Amino acid sequence: MDGINAIYGPNGAGKTNILDAIHYLCNGKSYFTNTDSKVITKGHDALSVRGIFQLEDQTEDDVIIQFTAGKKKTIKRNQKTYKRLIDHVGTFPVVMVTPTDINLIYDDSKERRRFLDIVLCQTDSKYIQSLALYKKLLEARNKLLKQMLDRGIKDRTLLEGYTEKMIEPANYIYNSRHGFIRELAPLFLKTNHSIAHEPLDIGFEYSNDLVGQNIEEQFAKNLEQDIRAGRTTQGIHKDDLLFTLDQEPLKKFASQGQIKSFLISIKIAQFDFLNAQNKRKPLLLLDDIFEKIDEQRAQNLMEMVSESHFGQIFISDTHESRLEKHIYGLNSKIKTIPLTHG
Repeated sequence: MDGINAIYGPNGAGKTNILDAIHYLCNGKSYFTNTDSKVITKGHDALSVRGIFQLEDQTEDDVIIQFTAGKKKTIKRNQKTYKRLIDHVGTFPVVMVTPTDINLIYDDSKERRRFLDIVLCQTDSKYIQSLALYKKLLEARNKLLKQMLDRGIKDRTLLEGYTEKMIEPANYIYNSRHGFIRELAPLFLKTNHSIAHEPLDIGFEYSNDLVGQNIEEQFAKNLEQDIRAGRTTQGIHKDDLLFTLDQEPLKKFASQGQIKSFLISIKIAQFDFLNAQNKRKPLLLLDDIFEKIDEQRAQNLMEMVSESHFGQIFISDTHESRLEKHIYGLNSKIKTIPLTHG
């Protein structure tokens, strides 16, 4: 059901866990880690999450995810177990906004590639398959390069085999990421203006090492360098997003308010992209959102997400009064959910 579900309670009451459980049901993994064993409650060796999704045609989908340490994870939809976990991804699109998103700005490029992958895996099953294949081949190629370096191996036949197989998935990943950024940019600019109300030259661009060459040429050019380094030194596994303000690095020149607006805007743009691609409103999960932005930006955000093109929203906060201040009076159905310790 469309509307705002407002969850409030003290720190440690489990607000973030609830939102992450929703994300887990939608994407088959935690928002915060790709390692399922890290999600299991301390002192236990298994987890089980269940949720019932009501679709726009009023039908219901019952989803159960179970995982035991050391065993294969299973996902069931309406009592039927998926043969492949990737077949579930994208069925229930989701966007999550948390305080940890600041890592997207300040951490290394791995975080920004993860952002790209989280979005594209929800819209394109071939992207998931290409990404999984590329990672598998990259791991094997790097292992072989390390062995060649350590043992002084000269035979390059197997290396060339791995390289040749990587070209097709690498091309698909590159083209998908490039196209996604091109479509995301105008959505981001519109949202950022609505939240920040500032006429800024702010944005992002896709960064790749290709520089006028194709992926096959890149592998060939870097072959000797890879052999000397014992690893694959360039490729789509090194892609990045460059975030800028007035053509300068965002993390060095933007204010804290501008950075927070940027992060929220790129996530709302992600929502709009998924909505357009999947023809289904993603769930929007806003974790501890009011703690991180000023009053006016918070109100601008809430007025935006109460518009009709947004669907079901979950918001968490530690203060009931602050939550009420921002959500009551909005043109949206509202349900409050109090949590306490224990």
